[in-house]
Amino acid sequence: YQRRVRGRIWGKTATWDRTLSHIVGDIRNFRHQINIICSEMQHFISQVQYYINFEVLECSWKELETAVDTAENLDHIIEAHKRFLGIVSERLMLNQEHLQVLTKLYANYKNAINFMDVYDKAHEVLKKNNTIREKRHDNIRLKSKQGDWGINAIDEAA
Repeated sequence: YQRRVRGRIWGKTATWDRTLSHIVGDIRNFRHQINIICSEMQHFISQVQYYINFEVLECSWKELETAVDTAENLDHIIEAHKRFLGIVSERLMLNQEHLQVLTKLYANYKNAINFMDVYDKAHEVLKKNNTIREKRHDNIRLKSKQGDWGINAIDEAA
């Protein structure tokens, strides 16, 4: 789930940067605020991933390796593995005691995905708005070359 959220954030910000990098004005400020929010979400997800990889799995794995290396028989290895799974479950907050924290973490990921859905819709609206602005600007340039200055009501409606 974490990778899904992270992948969507990275992919979408790259798409925005490619397709809407030349936009100015209010839209640029809006885009900047969205990029800040995305950066914060990426940072949060990276920190959770760091905790899982280095604070939980790596430390627990070292303990398991030590127990397996010193095991005298298969029963000791099985017991070490059970202990490893228990420690990992505890540190990853996958038990009833930490259910509230896990629920909040899941809610944060879900909110990030919901935000990315809104982000997608905003991107489509901004692309459409940008296309309209570009057509209008091209029309003004064309009229200027023809010696007809400004825009009229018909141009404004288009």
